[in-house]
Amino acid sequence: MGIFLKGFLLSLSLIVAIGAQNAFIIKQGITRNYVFVVSGICFICDVILMGLGIFGVGEFLAKNKVLNLLIASAGILFVVYYGFISLKSAFFQNYGFYG
Repeated sequence: MGIFLKGFLLSLSLIVAIGAQNAFIIKQGITRNYVFVVSGICFICDVILMGLGIFGVGEFLAKNKVLNLLIASAGILFVVYYGFISLKSAFFQNYGFYG
């Protein structure tokens, strides 16, 4: 199977799956909060990240240990913060990020 076909099928499988990004877009659509803006931003971010992957940024990051550690640390902090906010909103019935 050609590399293009493998990449296409992988991208298709990522788009089809309901993940955190799609759940967020659905939530924004249900609450009617800027659904087109949110969808557009998510689309642009996906295109940028796929483009970076295609052009070999992953290999560069894998070789640069300090940058890899910084990005991993930022990802961990983001996930912990997002989890805390989600847990807080589940217990206090608050659906916003700053309430």
